[in-house]
Amino acid sequence: SDDFTALSSGLTYKELLWSGTGRAEYRIGEQEDKYGLLLGFYRQQGRGLGLASTLSHFNSERENGSQRRDTDISISLGYRPIAGKWIVFDKLLMADARQRDSSSDTRSSKVVNNMAANYLFDRRNQLAINHGIKHVTDHFDGDKFSGISQLLGFEYRHDLTHRWDVGTQASMLHSASGNNVVYSSGVSLGYNPMTNLWLSVGFNFDGFADKDFTAANFTAAGFYLKFRYALDHFAARRAMAWWEHKK
Repeated sequence: SDDFTALSSGLTYKELLWSGTGRAEYRIGEQEDKYGLLLGFYRQQGRGLGLASTLSHFNSERENGSQRRDTDISISLGYRPIAGKWIVFDKLLMADARQRDSSSDTRSSKVVNNMAANYLFDRRNQLAINHGIKHVTDHFDGDKFSGISQLLGFEYRHDLTHRWDVGTQASMLHSASGNNVVYSSGVSLGYNPMTNLWLSVGFNFDGFADKDFTAANFTAAGFYLKFRYALDHFAARRAMAWWEHKK
């Protein structure tokens, strides 16, 4: 078994417009020893503008002598003014993973930026724009491989009623290595059964998949189902009130 003893500590500090969290962890097991560090920071720069960053680092050493190290650093920006037509979210991720054992030594590093922007024409029409770019470098026992990929996507949605909406999307993924281009296009139907909850079923005529691009979650060919729930402080209060009532 992988029974272990763990030592961890946590710290949370909040003051007016910024907050931070942190945790350190050390595990001793029969098969593996592992330590990790997680840090998070958020700052409200102004009305409708927020900045966030996270750091996670894990290092493990197994009984057979193999080692693995994973480090992720992300920086995010959110622009969502109360009385504005544009909503913009951007996230920059830098990740590095390395694994070594008696027969091999591999390392993968990547830098990925995802940007999602929404433009509200009016209360019934909106356009979503997604752009992603990444640079990946892989090392396999002394050999090095690298490449750059970009994603560009658009989605237009129209509200038929206060509950039903329709949309269409088109996306393109370009890989500089080999100058390859793949496309995705499709239609979808959305429904709001209750406040803050949105369901959608769609079909893509052609498609692709890339886990590093957030916009590529629904670009694969065929049918798909989306489930989205907006959790804010009002929703949290309603959930707590419901839970207390059930108790």
